[in-house]
Amino acid sequence: MSKQRRASPRKVPRVLLCYLESNRSILQGIARFVRDFGPWSLCRMPAMRDDRMPQWLAGWQGDGIIGRTTDDASAKLMRSTNVPLVDLRGGGRRHDIPLVHSDDVEVGRLAAEHLIDRGFKCFGFYGQTDSPWAHDRCEGFRAAIAASGGELFVFDGRAEFEGPHAWDQAEAQVQAWLEPLPKPLAVLAENDDMADRVLNAARRAAIAVPDELAVIGVNDDSATCEICDPPLSTVMRDFEHQGYLAAELLHRLMNGQPPPAGPVLIRPLGVSTRQSTDVLAIDDPDISAAISFIRRHACDGIGIDDVLKEVPLSRSVLQRRFRRVLGNTVNDTIIVQRIKRAQQLLSETTLPLQEVAEIAGFQHQQYLGAVFRKRLGTTPSRYRKDKATNRRAM
Repeated sequence: MSKQRRASPRKVPRVLLCYLESNRSILQGIARFVRDFGPWSLCRMPAMRDDRMPQWLAGWQGDGIIGRTTDDASAKLMRSTNVPLVDLRGGGRRHDIPLVHSDDVEVGRLAAEHLIDRGFKCFGFYGQTDSPWAHDRCEGFRAAIAASGGELFVFDGRAEFEGPHAWDQAEAQVQAWLEPLPKPLAVLAENDDMADRVLNAARRAAIAVPDELAVIGVNDDSATCEICDPPLSTVMRDFEHQGYLAAELLHRLMNGQPPPAGPVLIRPLGVSTRQSTDVLAIDDPDISAAISFIRRHACDGIGIDDVLKEVPLSRSVLQRRFRRVLGNTVNDTIIVQRIKRAQQLLSETTLPLQEVAEIAGFQHQQYLGAVFRKRLGTTPSRYRKDKATNRRAM
């Protein structure tokens, strides 16, 4: 009887994780993939005082790297390892290093939509616009504002200060930018830390937040957002999904599959609304009150008669002021809020269409379908399917 040959043990890939300690959610996404499809032998590079890659990286022996390029020099150093790479930052964007990152154009668009929905007409962007991600956020912000007829002021925050007075100098620089701009004003900052600087500069200038100035950041760093005064609204990036997709892509590359044709971009999760944007930039207090009521109760089946009970206006005056301030009728404003709620439910749940219609305030599923076809050019089922397809493609 012949001996049965023992199977060779499966090789465990050795993967280096560079500079990921600052974001636990990315690590959690990587860990989830490794639990599902590993094992991997993970080597975590110790946290450093800056983001520069150490020169010893060029001689590192392993099977793959998930890292963060800050500039072209760090990208070249990572490339010199001659192992499969995945970049999570894109500071030194190169076609030969696959990138997994947030869809920063969509980040900017989502921030703009959040602020436009609050009635703002004048906007600002504060960030280091020479960085790829800040540039893309600004461009998405700019395009949405242009489509709404708003005005945008951009301040490039590239200037760096050193020494004991650096923080005060940076805030004074932002203050000098903010003071002459028209009010009310809504500002998107490149990230949460820079948004905190805008809030501090506003305090120095005695600009009331959020009444005169609304501020929104990016990343949803909860500790930073909550310690801000007032607490900071922010666009939520999907860091855990970014980590998972980065590990998935590296797995494919280490198994000899070709890299994607372009960056893998991940849609933001939404906006986490806090006090820094909790305002309606509308001079008419009656219309402001009516809009606040609609936002709270649009999905409860309300109509114009319910809105009239909240404001001391006649039907004709209410409609006339709505058209002047928003360019919409009262009914259009209610429908828009219901559509947004239905879109959220279709994207984030598997509820039946009839239940989606009821929760969103539509009388029945057929009415929901008719509104989607008329206003979005699609059906609820197709909208849900497209969202699911886009999610898988990320």
